[in-house]
Amino acid sequence: MAKPNFTLPNKPAIKSGSILSYNYTDDFTFVPAPLTFNRDSAATRVNEKGLIEDVGYFGPELVQNGDFSEEGEELIVNPSWVVQSGSTWLASDDSATCSGGSGDLYVNLSLDTSKTYLLSFDVTDYTSGQIRLASSKYTQGATTSPHIQGLGNFEIYIKSTSSFLYFFSNAFIGSIDNVSVKEVGQNWETEGSSSLELADFQGRSNVANINILNTLTSSRIRQSFDYVNGKRYKVSVDVYLVSGNFRMDCSDSFVSGDFVSTSTTGSWITLETEIQAISTGSNYIWLRSLNTVSQFYVSNVSIIEVLGDKPRIDYSDSLTEPSLLLEPQSTNLIAYSEYINVSVSSWTSFFGTIITNNDAISPDGKNNATKIECPIGQSARVDAIVLGLAVGTYTYSFYAKGDVSNLDVNIYQDATGDTLSTTAIETLFNDSEWSRINITFTTTALSLIRCIHTNLTAGESFHIWGAQFEQLPYVTSYIPTAGSTATRLGETAINAGDVNVFNSEEGVLYFEVKTDNTDVGSISINDGTSSVRITARVRPDISKIQMAISGSTDDFNYNSVPITLSEYNKIAIVYNNSQYYFFVNGVKSTVQNKGTFSANSFTQFDFNKGGGAEIFYGKVKNLKVFNKALTDKELEILTT
Repeated sequence: MAKPNFTLPNKPAIKSGSILSYNYTDDFTFVPAPLTFNRDSAATRVNEKGLIEDVGYFGPELVQNGDFSEEGEELIVNPSWVVQSGSTWLASDDSATCSGGSGDLYVNLSLDTSKTYLLSFDVTDYTSGQIRLASSKYTQGATTSPHIQGLGNFEIYIKSTSSFLYFFSNAFIGSIDNVSVKEVGQNWETEGSSSLELADFQGRSNVANINILNTLTSSRIRQSFDYVNGKRYKVSVDVYLVSGNFRMDCSDSFVSGDFVSTSTTGSWITLETEIQAISTGSNYIWLRSLNTVSQFYVSNVSIIEVLGDKPRIDYSDSLTEPSLLLEPQSTNLIAYSEYINVSVSSWTSFFGTIITNNDAISPDGKNNATKIECPIGQSARVDAIVLGLAVGTYTYSFYAKGDVSNLDVNIYQDATGDTLSTTAIETLFNDSEWSRINITFTTTALSLIRCIHTNLTAGESFHIWGAQFEQLPYVTSYIPTAGSTATRLGETAINAGDVNVFNSEEGVLYFEVKTDNTDVGSISINDGTSSVRITARVRPDISKIQMAISGSTDDFNYNSVPITLSEYNKIAIVYNNSQYYFFVNGVKSTVQNKGTFSANSFTQFDFNKGGGAEIFYGKVKNLKVFNKALTDKELEILTT
């Protein structure tokens, strides 16, 4: 008898891995046959730990030292110190003594005027006077560093105006030791009035503190990266804006698709987008402001090529029996899906609403969920805003948890003031479980849409994360955004097996399926076209599964069997001795008598009807093909 509990592998599949299994001997041994899979973008899935994660093939990191943790080599190694004539300095290796007066002690270190260096030294003996750095640019903008006096360790960031490092004595009597000069922000260059220092800031170590000291766009820090025409790249950066604004970009003559920017101050946020190269070459990525004096901290600067092509083995329905998830293209129109704050364009709030970012662990396992709170004696309301929508059907979704007596989510079309849709959720959720809420509605005019979360009782609160607004009549897997809209491209999975795999004269095509998609989709074994095929047609429009049998001279649809598409259905198509019939959820359909297919008719399996039309989108598991027609008893067990 057949192995009824065969499942997809309990790990992420790869392009050459086993997604389809087929049986080709009488002892029912299953052998894997790979599907050719394609999706030219990243996407998300629920993994075996129940967490949302990105899925895709990505190239190597193209940004060097994107976390600013690397330092250059020590430059003070057996230096040739030069004492200015008349100066009282005496120097050896990384130490020096001065007995007063004025004058320079300097060394040629071949410093790059576009780089930033950290000078550190100890004043080990001190009587009087001061030291300062001369002929070097202190990174905070002064032509020389502050005057240094007293014992202790001193660190100064410098941008040299020449290749020399100078110590200038102002009646200094004392000794210095452990002189060190290293490049910091290695692989990064500064331009114009920009400065780069490293700092521990807001819980993060060794982040880049960048100051833009004038309004010129050429004041920035930069690093070159290579790109190839037509390839897509995922760009991201963590930024804490102190003042002004921030932008990460490069010339639009080399790439299409916007980079990222923000004017949000006062918290760490992640900005992320995808771009596409429109030529091949090398150019700079810039961290800068938009024509204003600014200060910001940055870390985790990243550019990686998006290769796509990774199937999603999804655990959202079960942490033990995953399914293959296939979805059409969709765009999340909310520019900030996770950073829910009134300082960004996607969100606004009213009344006394208290919004606290990074307050709880979200469904992706990070501490980035937002708390919405109604203070005592006041009201609370937070709105998601989407601009410039065309007439059409949309779905708004978000993840939420909390103990709320009554949360209303109202969809308003501001152009007319109409309430398009409302859902009221009584006693929302407990504080340990996330649920995804979704609302589908149709706009009636070009408009701004407000998705309003309201009706909290004083003292109540809930957490929200992962807001999504897409132009589909149903919700799809989460598409994260961080400063701009984001698109998940459609998927195809085709061409599993070959003529040696399938027995076209008898057999069984078996799978378990569910879908939220509203379009007709097919699952078939065929000859590469729709002319010779056995197809299961999933019909959301009539909530049925249909059998399509095609030959060289005929094309008939048989056996429209009702199914509940929002639940998994166990489906087997049986073909044997001119007879064709379904077993659906343990029940046999009417037997149809029709001519048989000749030997070697079937050459492949596809998630379409053959030839590319009627692409199936949804979830499938336990997909297999038997090369022998099973008995009714075996089929009943298999599909029950």
